[in-house]
Amino acid sequence: MTGKKQLLLIDPTGNRNLSEEERALLPSGQWQLVTASANNPEAITQSRAVLVRAGLGGDLCKVLEVVNGKLTPGSCLIIATQPDQEELARLEKLARNLGLEITQRSTQSGQILLRFDSRPIRPDQFTAAINRPTQVLTPVQQDFLGLVFDEAWYLSRHPVVTHLIKQGLYANAEAYFVAESANAGHSPGPLVDVPLCDKQGVPVTFLYYLTNSASVSPCSMFDESYYRNRYPDIAAGIQQGKFVSGYHHFLKSGYREDRRPHPFLLPFSTRIKFGLTASDIPLQDWLAILEGRTEAGVLFDVDWYRAVYQSELIRHDLLPHRHFAQRNLCGKAASLPDFDMEYYRNAYPDLEDVDDLFLHYLYKGIQEERRPNDYFDPQYYLSNHPEVAREIAELGLLGSFEHFQLIGAKRGLRAHLPLAQILVPEREGKAIFERQAELIAANVRMGYKIRLPQVAQPKVSIIIPVVDNFAFTLQLLKQLSHILDADTEVIVVDAASKDETRKLEAYVDNVNVIHLDKRASFSANCNLGALLAGGETLVFMNNDITLEPDALGNAMSRLHSAPDIACVGGRVMRSHGLVQEAGNVIWSDGSTNGVGRDNQANAHNLLTVRDVDMCSACFIAVKRDVFGKIGCYDEAFDPGYCEDADLALRFWKAGYRVVYDPTVVVHHYEYGSYSKGRPPSTSAALILAHQQILRHKHADILKQQPVPGTLSVLFAADRRYRQGNTILFIEDRPPEKHLGSGYVRSVDIIQGLRAMGHNVVVWARKRGHNQHACYPDLAGVDVVHADEHVSSLSQFLQANHMLFQTLWVCRTHNFSFYYPDLMAWKAAHPGGQLIADTEALTAIREIEQMRVFGLDPASAQGKLKQEIASLELADRVLTVSQAEQSLIQQQLPDKDCRLLAHQADWPRQHPVRKVRKAFEGRKSFGFLGAVHGFESPNLDSIIWLCNECFPRIRQRLPDVTLRIAGYWDERVPHGLVQFTDGIEWLGAVDDLDDFFSQIRVFLAPTRFAAGLPQKIASAVAHGVPCVVSPLLQRQIGWDEQVGYLAPANLTPDEYAECAVQLYNDARQWTRIREAGLLAVERDFGERAFVRMLERAVASPL
Repeated sequence: MTGKKQLLLIDPTGNRNLSEEERALLPSGQWQLVTASANNPEAITQSRAVLVRAGLGGDLCKVLEVVNGKLTPGSCLIIATQPDQEELARLEKLARNLGLEITQRSTQSGQILLRFDSRPIRPDQFTAAINRPTQVLTPVQQDFLGLVFDEAWYLSRHPVVTHLIKQGLYANAEAYFVAESANAGHSPGPLVDVPLCDKQGVPVTFLYYLTNSASVSPCSMFDESYYRNRYPDIAAGIQQGKFVSGYHHFLKSGYREDRRPHPFLLPFSTRIKFGLTASDIPLQDWLAILEGRTEAGVLFDVDWYRAVYQSELIRHDLLPHRHFAQRNLCGKAASLPDFDMEYYRNAYPDLEDVDDLFLHYLYKGIQEERRPNDYFDPQYYLSNHPEVAREIAELGLLGSFEHFQLIGAKRGLRAHLPLAQILVPEREGKAIFERQAELIAANVRMGYKIRLPQVAQPKVSIIIPVVDNFAFTLQLLKQLSHILDADTEVIVVDAASKDETRKLEAYVDNVNVIHLDKRASFSANCNLGALLAGGETLVFMNNDITLEPDALGNAMSRLHSAPDIACVGGRVMRSHGLVQEAGNVIWSDGSTNGVGRDNQANAHNLLTVRDVDMCSACFIAVKRDVFGKIGCYDEAFDPGYCEDADLALRFWKAGYRVVYDPTVVVHHYEYGSYSKGRPPSTSAALILAHQQILRHKHADILKQQPVPGTLSVLFAADRRYRQGNTILFIEDRPPEKHLGSGYVRSVDIIQGLRAMGHNVVVWARKRGHNQHACYPDLAGVDVVHADEHVSSLSQFLQANHMLFQTLWVCRTHNFSFYYPDLMAWKAAHPGGQLIADTEALTAIREIEQMRVFGLDPASAQGKLKQEIASLELADRVLTVSQAEQSLIQQQLPDKDCRLLAHQADWPRQHPVRKVRKAFEGRKSFGFLGAVHGFESPNLDSIIWLCNECFPRIRQRLPDVTLRIAGYWDERVPHGLVQFTDGIEWLGAVDDLDDFFSQIRVFLAPTRFAAGLPQKIASAVAHGVPCVVSPLLQRQIGWDEQVGYLAPANLTPDEYAECAVQLYNDARQWTRIREAGLLAVERDFGERAFVRMLERAVASPL
């Protein structure tokens, strides 16, 4: 009997022979046959299989009761019987009521063999199952069944039910399900997955679910616990008997209410908005998700999941989301490739005891804004894209990561701090620098020589003083071999190196190496190299540098661009990517400071070509004749330090310039050429001694240098600030023309002031959204961001108290915000000029806005008086319109108030002198205006135009289009505007010439605004007539039909009538355009603007 399993045969006839069919149904293995009656429970318990031969009836029920109650787990029951269809149905019902599944069927000579795998059930449960009456559902349970029962689906899986219905045993499939299957393992339809529920730790049937729904999730895409926790308001409905479960609520109304049944499933309206739905009918879309015909959302990457688990899905015949729901089957894996399990575990030690990390992230971590990997940073994403938080709330998203998957990636939103902005320890940067050098050295040692060009008559001589650091020297020479022309020679002065530098010629062709017998100073080596050089231009380089490919060429171009330039240096970067210096200041005590140290490489203020006191000696290009004329490097500063400052001061004394050029980019190891084994601080005593020599030698010129602590390094180093009038231009943000909203005028003012010889520094209260942190419209203008200074504006002015002669404050809210700082500056600078440039009186716009919306503007009238009263502190007030100038003069009659209007944005080909595209070549309407917030007049105009007016225009001109251009702040939702057919949204455009060339009529239906409509001037300057609102007509002040048409009243019908009239009438269009071109040249032309700007800054105040 060893190894054999016991088979118990119960046969009233005593037949001990097993048929082949009966043997086939037995589990594999060796069996020992025993016989006994159904009244021998001990024999049943000891058996791994029980075979019962009997007909149906009460005796069999008794046998089944005893046998099933005694079977051990893992054993099976085989019944051999000869039933008719009705009896077979009764037998199946009995099995289901016992919680058993028929796992195998076989037939033999009229008999049916049924095998059941044992599931132990208590005797009382068995008795209850046998005697259970036909199930009667409550009304709410029946309502739920009506939602989830799918007759066609059910009959396709249980064809015997069709036969029973035909025989009249059941009215329909649902009646059969309630009576016979609801307490078995059958599902009523695809919306309830009973077999999947059964894998949640309890023997689930549909009837069990109806009364125990809180602990059971009915399908792979609905999580009952998640739904109830997320929406606690549904608990009352379940307690009051209105719903069987949260799932019942979801199917009845929750899907339409945009409730999420599972973290995977996006809200229904969001799915519709982004084209993810299979149907606009909620339950049909839900069914498509469960059947795998459409995706639930962006947190389950179905294609990726299929690729990773293809064999598993095929083997188990499962859809991806159903496979995922069986967490043990899928190994607790993630549903998308973005989740890095190892990263998540290491990043969050508090999750050490969490068993299923991905489920933690899915249900908690994503809402807690934890990082799923090293590539997505929720904090960076939220802080750098302000619109994201609002859209998460509006769309019902779980967090920033889901937003990125759904929207952000398509928009190109950056998900983490750019690697270029990550601070790398300098030690690691130097390690990379050394490794790169050693890589080149290894190749050279293996025989791959470096070949410099042969030079017969050099024009440029590169002089490289070296002491050891063989690999560094090879790295530089290797780079030079790729960029040098045949007119550039390389001279290496070797100051008695002890490494392989002594045989450098063996590794490098066409290099001129001067080997010294003893150590010499940096100055002596440079002078020796210069003495032997044949070029008219000398370039001194350290060997611990590398160059950007165009650095040498740019240095040559800059050096020879003017006869008074003697020396050119560049933007020196340290090995870890931050700035070493961008020019230097020499203070009055002989000490020096580099501009921009530790700044990012692309910082705006480092991108300006400027005259500076000196440039770093690690790379400078000089004219040989001037270098010799002033006496070369002074070896009195040996062994080093201050020799570069001395050289630069002698250039300046001799009437030559030292120029910093940002396009000359040099990467510098720093402290690598002559300092070894000791920190830079060990040179402090030598530096102080040499500064003393410098002060004695250059006492006269150092008296003219800035005193330490009186200026920021940036301003102290730039020699243009030592002469002329310097204006601090205070704005909301760094002005750029594409921003519109008065920033175009600010750019024109700044450029105009510089053209008049003034120095301009911009103080920006807030940063722009320019991700590159540089501002092309402000080229040559230094920008100070207020958030870079923990100090106030007043403290900034005190730190640079000798720099600014004029403060130009743009916009009245900035004047009010900085009022105490401005008052302190005026007290300290009685001769300084304080200019208040109103740009537009904001209270006027508020008054107009209140009138438009039918509100009493009395409160805004008081604000206007306060706004004007605050300008009393200013020495001069500037306005853009005569109307606002009159208002200010009425309230402040003694105030010097002058007009400074806009300058039109002219096309590249001036429209007054050049032929423009004719009427017939233009087909569209156009609108141009920036939207910076919800209160923007342009936003109101766009909404009114698109929602109210343009549909009326399209009724008359069905094929016409409206092109809308302009900056749009991401925080303002586009959903406020009905972008219907015929409307083209362009966003910010770089080329206004191209935009206006397509436009026949420009639309400007502004309902509230202050100041002057610069957009009208620009449109007319580009040869495009306008249809304006009565408000803009009053502001611009031109006669009727000069550049525009205007309706008597701003209603959608009247405005549309004017637009259609001007669009269709070529003669009127041409007449209005020509008159407008003359007017815009007169009032907004360059000459008119320059005259107004000259008066704005003219003395006396």
